[in-house]
Amino acid sequence: MKQFFITVFGVIVGMIVFSVLMLFVLPLVLIGVVASATSGTEKAPSSMVLTIDLREPVADQPARTALPGLEPNSTLRVVRHLAAAKTDDRVKGVYLRGAEFGAPMAFAEELRASLQDFRSSGKFVIAHTQGLEASSLSGYVALADADELWMQQAGTFAIAGYSFEPFFARGVLDNLKITPDYIQYEAYKGAADTFTQTGFTPEFRESFGQLAQGLYDASMAMIATDRARSVEELTTLFAAGPYNAGQALENRLIDKIGFPEDAAQAALSRAGAGAEFVELADYEPTASASGPEIAVIGGEGPVETGGGDSDLFSAPAGFASDTLAKAFKDATEDADVKAIVFRVNTPGGSVSASEQIWDAVRRAKEAGKPVIVSMGPQATSGGYYVSANADAVVALDTTITGSIGVVFGKFVTKGATDWLGLNFEELTYGPEHANAFTGQRAFSNYERTRLDGLIKEAYFDFTQKVADGRNLPVDQVRASLAGGRLWTGAQARERGLATHAGGFMAAIAVAKEKAGIAAEEPVTLKFLPLPEDPFTAFTKALGASAQAPQTLGALMRAAKAARLDEAAAAVEQARQPGAQSWTPALAPR
Repeated sequence: MKQFFITVFGVIVGMIVFSVLMLFVLPLVLIGVVASATSGTEKAPSSMVLTIDLREPVADQPARTALPGLEPNSTLRVVRHLAAAKTDDRVKGVYLRGAEFGAPMAFAEELRASLQDFRSSGKFVIAHTQGLEASSLSGYVALADADELWMQQAGTFAIAGYSFEPFFARGVLDNLKITPDYIQYEAYKGAADTFTQTGFTPEFRESFGQLAQGLYDASMAMIATDRARSVEELTTLFAAGPYNAGQALENRLIDKIGFPEDAAQAALSRAGAGAEFVELADYEPTASASGPEIAVIGGEGPVETGGGDSDLFSAPAGFASDTLAKAFKDATEDADVKAIVFRVNTPGGSVSASEQIWDAVRRAKEAGKPVIVSMGPQATSGGYYVSANADAVVALDTTITGSIGVVFGKFVTKGATDWLGLNFEELTYGPEHANAFTGQRAFSNYERTRLDGLIKEAYFDFTQKVADGRNLPVDQVRASLAGGRLWTGAQARERGLATHAGGFMAAIAVAKEKAGIAAEEPVTLKFLPLPEDPFTAFTKALGASAQAPQTLGALMRAAKAARLDEAAAAVEQARQPGAQSWTPALAPR
């Protein structure tokens, strides 16, 4: 009876809070969002320098939000806005702040390409780094082609190459008396090696080694082009480092020495009198002419069945099969959509979810809609599965792809639980293998034989889909391309697993070509899946009465937040279980 009254009380409180929010707080938040979105356009300076800070993390794809004007920053947003800024007379140049400890490889490459396209219109890029402290090449790839590359006097130029340290946990598991019991197809599929091995197998070392070499070669080639040096010359220079700022300048690895304030002033001076800094995330391009629609469907994260999370304030891009299949269906049935660009960034995951998305691609193609895959930083395993049947596959040189294989298994934890004194008593009804996935024993011979057959069947189906989709002999796919082997985007193109070089904007160009749209004709990008309308999402945000007071507090803070991204962060933190605190960002914007 006590629990009954508690439940009733919680429902009443939830209804009261819901009513308060609906009547008072939500309108304030929505008005603030809309006002901020519109005021940003009205107050935009007539002459501006766009700023990008590579020290701030950037997702590959935008999270879906039900509130207009609240789209978080992302790689796709950066490249789209740079493309728009290229022809925007208000934008004079870009001021780029480098990351001392590197940048994600594929992001650095895609940003470099966008900045090169931006500069082709005669506009400038000035970059500053307070030091390239880590030896990773990717941080330099993002900066090397700037018109002026500044470094602070006390900074260190430590660029040398790439160093990878994959870990192997078998020793830890043995110490914990946990035994990994896995089946994999085939030997190069190194995902399970993390748990089953204490170090590289010959196959995984070969696969990982050729991937690392490919990433190194691609990065060195880009830097050599941008600094007008030979790869051999740069290799010698990097081997003799690290350098202080003066030595880096003497070796023409940077262009000027100075503080961030000095480089920023140089950018404003170059832009001319009256120019102001505008953060790229806040830049709103001028309205462009509308044109034929191209649907953009994105996925980021592990491939999983079902739908992705979606609420009022934050909905990660996700890689949920129901959500993406519906997005493909909507795009296929929309007569205004002439082509589909599918942005893929995932390490893989569920085979059944991957197959569902693969089938959605097939249905779109059969309906006459060209499907162009744009591979982001990673499109491996299930990420390649969903890409295999596209009309074209566009990959960056430093995209990590392949890993065409299947792995499946469990951990046998009986040794650990016995050691801890934890006892499990099982009651199993049905055949003996009804408890095949228990952690109290390894797979039996019967179970392993049956599972091996199923995994092998899934692998053969996967490789057949690759062969059919990419028009390759299936024997060639299984003998030299699949088996779990890893490839860079450049290596994938050489082997017929990808068709075009480049990032998102290159994929848009390929989509226009496949759809019969002239290269110079503007297009309208329609991002799918669409977010829920604000009021539907709002009601979901109050789904649990126990969370209602917490949500109210979050919305109150959001209404007072100075920036929209801070408002979203406040609500997201408040929605997490346990005590939370919120502090606005203090970094200068």
